[in-house]
Amino acid sequence: MLAPIALYPDALLAQMLAAAAFPLEVAEADRFVRENQGLKGKALLEAAKDKNWEPGVKAMLEFPEVLAMMDEQLEWTKKLGDAFLAQQGDCLDAVQLFREFPRGRFGGQGIVTGTAARCISTSRLDRQTRSVRASKT
Repeated sequence: MLAPIALYPDALLAQMLAAAAFPLEVAEADRFVRENQGLKGKALLEAAKDKNWEPGVKAMLEFPEVLAMMDEQLEWTKKLGDAFLAQQGDCLDAVQLFREFPRGRFGGQGIVTGTAARCISTSRLDRQTRSVRASKT
């Protein structure tokens, strides 16, 4: 679930996780962006200031392509938001594991790019997650 976005910059990832907790607002925001295609940046944010959306959703207006992806994959967005609300620490730990994997740690073979970055085996990471957690105590 987190593999497709784990390598996004921290600021964007944080906004995505916050926005994912409100999938209906994500859908509304994406529709708003499509209806106001002539507006960009601050003008789009200004036009949306009257919307009663969560701040994380409003922040996603600055990333229309990502907002569109979250709307197109609304079931995934809802599951991501539910997981983040229920297990915030575990989600952030998983992101860090995905980020370490391409660097050759945890059995990786070095930098992973393109489609392969989205196809990292979670079963291999699950084994490492257990051993990492055991070593933290």
